[in-house]
Amino acid sequence: MFIYLIYIIFFFYSIKIISFFYKNLSIDNIINNTYIYNLSFEDGSVDRNIMNFNSDDVLLCITTGGDNILNYLIDDVKKIHTADINIHQNYLLETKMSMIKVLTRDDFFKVINSRNKNSEGYQIFLDKFEQIKENISSDSGKKWLDKNKSDFSHFIESGSVKYFTKFMNFILWFYGIGGIFQCNSIQEQVQFYHKNDIENKFKKIANILCNSFILFFVTTFGVPKKQFDLLGNYHHFICDLVKYLIFNCELKKNYFYYPYCSGSFSEDCCPDYLKEENYSKVKDRLDRILIHTDFIDNVCIKASENGDTITKAILLDHMDWLEENEIIREWDIYKKYCHKDCIYLWRSASKKKYIGCLNELDY
Repeated sequence: MFIYLIYIIFFFYSIKIISFFYKNLSIDNIINNTYIYNLSFEDGSVDRNIMNFNSDDVLLCITTGGDNILNYLIDDVKKIHTADINIHQNYLLETKMSMIKVLTRDDFFKVINSRNKNSEGYQIFLDKFEQIKENISSDSGKKWLDKNKSDFSHFIESGSVKYFTKFMNFILWFYGIGGIFQCNSIQEQVQFYHKNDIENKFKKIANILCNSFILFFVTTFGVPKKQFDLLGNYHHFICDLVKYLIFNCELKKNYFYYPYCSGSFSEDCCPDYLKEENYSKVKDRLDRILIHTDFIDNVCIKASENGDTITKAILLDHMDWLEENEIIREWDIYKKYCHKDCIYLWRSASKKKYIGCLNELDY
């Protein structure tokens, strides 16, 4: 009986949340008012391994949470042009850069791991706030930081992605499966998966959730309906994703999922730039980052006009958002303005390369 009562309450609040979403939380509204990503959703360590960055490289990137941009500095790249149409994402990156300039590695780590307004990290942030703000380049960026400084009282739960985080943590708590993040190996995770019947629990979750509810949550972390539709049957996607992660990824060391479920990074589980051996390198190279509030193809043109030839471009998954004619136009620009041997990396929510024109690129 209790479980049905929970479902009724859950359904009631789901309707209220969906209603609020349609009024206030469209992607356009989010972009106009706040940042979506407090952390980068892509694995910068993987990028570094497959792209082989070096001191001759001029990179073209998308800002998002900014962690990948900071990670790339470890490899001594010559310059990074990073673009985002959401100015709040760029303000966030510049704030992280300013904190790195002002704070020691240990203090930065404490700030990023703050859990509430009384935590040591947030007090450090407030004590150094004026110095941090002084390093922000624009008056609008300074005003943004004044308005949003409370985000750093619990940084992991900031940005519109916090709605997804809270939902995910509710699911883990409700089904008693949060302990999977304490397993010390993939083998232990697999055993936990079978022992706690996680497959059937997530099948139940997928069956309970309606399309509108799922679309609400994926929108809060920057997935438009066009990209959502590429996932196909979201019931299968949810179950397949959970199983893949548990069977192939040591969650306790995954610096994306772990902090969202635990509330903070650990010394063994954090982005590369936050590690003690890399922090000073990143601090010394921050002036190599150029931040643009613009579309990435426009930034490619600007970089060329300023004498920078892009040698490697990390395009993330933004082409999932575009129509095919927009993609063709974008690649015409890359072909004209990037180095002839430029290496490109992009991602997609689709399991196959669904964009026909990408098969016909003349490179």
